[in-house]
Amino acid sequence: MAETVNVIVGQGEDDQPWVWLGDPDEVGDRQFSAAVPKATWDAVEAARGAYNDAIDAIVEAAEIDPDLWRLPSACKEWKGHESPATVLWNVVIPASGSDDVWPLRPFAIEHCDTAGEAQARIAELPEEFFVHYGARPLRLVRRADLAVEQGGWPGSVSVCYRCGWERDEHAAIEDA
Repeated sequence: MAETVNVIVGQGEDDQPWVWLGDPDEVGDRQFSAAVPKATWDAVEAARGAYNDAIDAIVEAAEIDPDLWRLPSACKEWKGHESPATVLWNVVIPASGSDDVWPLRPFAIEHCDTAGEAQARIAELPEEFFVHYGARPLRLVRRADLAVEQGGWPGSVSVCYRCGWERDEHAAIEDA
């Protein structure tokens, strides 16, 4: 009888089968275990190796820097996306002050566009109320303990979709 190996067969998000060596006890949901000839598995590994070598050859031929994941120089015009900074005013439950009591850090229960809206929202809340978060037990919150903190996130600019360089690097080319 030919030597066999145990393979787990599963399905990826793209509905394509995925195969890997594994113990039959490792089978998960919508996965199957099968003993297949070792020669078949060896052929799969050889094909994967050849595929990876071909991809590496394409990356090298395109002169893509694999460490920085970009072309050798910036293209003439930057094409990417820019996200503006966003400022929010958060109604927060302050940190508990204890490593054993949630929340360990201030926890936002509501996001508002202005500090005034956040203060008005606090004023609308009852004097005391309970908050439930995930599997944690209900937590009594007092309106007087709530705070308003500025939050949000900074703006960002992507690298160029075509060459992988920062937008500033294109400005030097456009000015030349």
